[in-house]
Amino acid sequence: MTDIIFLATLCIIAASSAFSLFWVYSGLCVLMLVVGGVGTQFGPIVGAMAYILIQEILSSYTEDWMFFSGIIFVLMVLFMPGGIVGFLSSRGSKDRQTSDLSGVEGEEV
Repeated sequence: MTDIIFLATLCIIAASSAFSLFWVYSGLCVLMLVVGGVGTQFGPIVGAMAYILIQEILSSYTEDWMFFSGIIFVLMVLFMPGGIVGFLSSRGSKDRQTSDLSGVEGEEV
């Protein structure tokens, strides 16, 4: 009998949570993925942390935090198309290339 009650409760919770997944939440997941870096291993995690950090900082200053976070995210997409992780990895590869080139210049043949 307790199993049937548990199963009924589980079905009610599952049905109500399915309706609570509004399109805004799936949009936030896509936003976090794009900001972090699509196709990277840690991109979604970094994007989620960046979104929460931006939300917490801006909401402590203004009630219109969504407007300003939208501007920040648009700028991030325009100037960092690979996301945060892609930007950091490209910066790291540029630093390695310049350090490799500086080592070649210092050698005499």
